Amino acid sequence: MSGLRHLTAEPGRVPVRVGVSIGDTLAALHGVIGILLALHHRTAHGVGQVIDVALYEAVFNCMESLLPEYSAFGAVRGPAGSALPGIAPSNAYRCKYQGYALIAGNGDSIFKRLMAVIGRDDLAADPALADNAGRVARVAEIDEAIGLWAAQRTVDEVLAALDKAAVPAGRIYSVADIAADPHYQARGMLDSVQMDDGSTLAVPGITPKLSLTPGGHRRNAPHAGPGHRRRAAGVGLERRTNSRPQRQRHCCRSQAMNQRIFFNEVATRDGFQIEPAFIPTDSKVALVDALSECGYAKIEVTSFTSPKAIPMLRDAEEVMGRIRRVPGVEYTVLVPNLRGAERALESRADELNLVMSTSETHNLANLRMPMARSFAALSEVIKHVDGKTPINVSLSCCFGCPMEGDVAQEDVLGWAARFADLGVRGITICDTTGMAHPAQVSRMVEALQQRFDQLQLTLHFHNTRGMGLANVLAAVQGGITRFDGSLGGLGGCPYAPGASGNISSEDAIHMLAAMGYDTGIDLSKLLVVARQMPQIVGHEVPGQVAKAGCISDLHQAPEFVAALREQFT
Repeated sequence: MSGLRHLTAEPGRVPVRVGVSIGDTLAALHGVIGILLALHHRTAHGVGQVIDVALYEAVFNCMESLLPEYSAFGAVRGPAGSALPGIAPSNAYRCKYQGYALIAGNGDSIFKRLMAVIGRDDLAADPALADNAGRVARVAEIDEAIGLWAAQRTVDEVLAALDKAAVPAGRIYSVADIAADPHYQARGMLDSVQMDDGSTLAVPGITPKLSLTPGGHRRNAPHAGPGHRRRAAGVGLERRTNSRPQRQRHCCRSQAMNQRIFFNEVATRDGFQIEPAFIPTDSKVALVDALSECGYAKIEVTSFTSPKAIPMLRDAEEVMGRIRRVPGVEYTVLVPNLRGAERALESRADELNLVMSTSETHNLANLRMPMARSFAALSEVIKHVDGKTPINVSLSCCFGCPMEGDVAQEDVLGWAARFADLGVRGITICDTTGMAHPAQVSRMVEALQQRFDQLQLTLHFHNTRGMGLANVLAAVQGGITRFDGSLGGLGGCPYAPGASGNISSEDAIHMLAAMGYDTGIDLSKLLVVARQMPQIVGHEVPGQVAKAGCISDLHQAPEFVAALREQFT
């Protein structure tokens, strides 16, 4: 009766059931909303009331624009299978070895990137497919092209290629996939309850995520009675034994467990650019090569800026030409203008990182032009690149400017939106002068993820006021998984009096690893490299873990302790 079953089929095929009691669940949620409204009314007016909920009404309320479409245009929406009606391309595509990949390439710039990945530049350049209306008219042709490409690759290969090109895609999850997924674990969606017989049962973590009063399961589920067991046996389900290892049997609510955090190392660009003495090219190449073996997701190698502006990086082409490129590592470069972009493309950069400030005064001081002019110049770079190489935009002073003071969060989000509309792959939100604090970071990351979940979001912190790692933790707990860091804590902003450098990569990675996060970094290898930094730059560096060692590094007790131990035994 709700209209849902009419839509759940491939066109011309028998409508199918969803497979779960979705009506019961949605009705229960409607009932909860009704209870909250009734309680609010009773608190205000002292009168209770009856709450009336129907299964079909709860499902019908989730049918989006089904009724308005019929009312306004007489349109009766029909089944569309795995596709999304009126949006192209957006579908499930069969891959090698029976898997399926969900691919959403319906944005204009995303569509071009998707066509480039599958080797159909002709479709990317076709003016008739430049907008969604044109693509909807030829959706069968587009789906066929994507399907042919996907069928020759495994799901993992498809997703890896699309992730690199910033094309939204994902796999269709079974419950086994869900149980193994680190994001479910990190969000606390895989809970466990202890049964009266001592066994452990995995259950969904259904409690909404509240910052001040987090909830959870407060009582055990009841025993399964004979009727439950008979019904389970009737559909071929038998209760598992408890022979699995304890480690596997429990679903952990720890936010840290297995969550992957990606680091971008910026020491050879952001860290080196303000060093007073020129660092030899050989040293830069050797450092990048050493970092490439540590497990980084991305390394910002250099900057294609004017040698007069930043003499330290005058060897950008040579460094990019000599580094040893390790598969799985992206080698990104900072690009200030169109000429820099041309040089970067010739040097085979994997990503171009553009930069401007969200503070007018800082932009004038740092880039010698107003923000509007910076945006126009960077727009020209994006247009020139035309999707051939992924683009990230770093927005400076997002948490405050030392010359202007507060920078409004909405201003930051507004600039991010303007670049997102131009089709960039990612946005980096920079605390350029170390003015951020954890509460501010939490508010920012929540707003970013609500508005830009299609972008790669990176956070860039400085430790100017000693809050760098606290800000990283606040961002991680808010769901951010990508961070810039500088080996040894090198760097800093010349327009922030007393500013220290970026957060120390090894310190941040050590902290997160100690908490159970997976950074993909071999910390022991990284610390060997970090301990070389003072020799490379010719002075001490702020990083702490390279000096003190990891918390797991134990030291021998003084000799007299053994005698004292025996004395007091």
